[in-house]
Amino acid sequence: ELDSFQFLLTHQQGGTPLFAGIMMEEAKAEVVKPDSVKLTITGSSGAFFVELNVIAVGGVTYMTNPITNQWEVVPIEVSPLGIFDPGEGIRDIMLKIKNPMLADKGDGDEQYYLIQGTVGAETLQPILGVITQGSDIEVNLKIEKVSRRLFEAVIKGQITPGEQEGIIRVIE
Repeated sequence: ELDSFQFLLTHQQGGTPLFAGIMMEEAKAEVVKPDSVKLTITGSSGAFFVELNVIAVGGVTYMTNPITNQWEVVPIEVSPLGIFDPGEGIRDIMLKIKNPMLADKGDGDEQYYLIQGTVGAETLQPILGVITQGSDIEVNLKIEKVSRRLFEAVIKGQITPGEQEGIIRVIE
């Protein structure tokens, strides 16, 4: 069990629709248990670049306004952190993988296990929010052999409504 961790979520194809017409292309998070998160989301809204910064400490969430870039207190029901629990989401990817197979990438990398399988889309809800129910998503996990920690997850397939077919996400 980790007290803190960080991760980077990127998209190789497409993006994840969020709120207010914002399409997330990248999210960088720093998480300190039990209740502190710093999140930077980059993406677009129409033809415009958008960067949102979110900080949550002790149950209070602050977010930069995408138009003014000023910090504002955000009610939890409209906060991206209202649906965001990266610790649970990353843990569930590893615990709920279906039909796991040990894969050999053939690159001679002896530090990692490479595991392929699927997870139900609902497994990813704590990371991505609204999901398409009932679909299985292909995942490729790279797990450190010594620590047994997830190093990278490649997630292939549509998870949220409005995403394009063939979307690929990478969590590092």
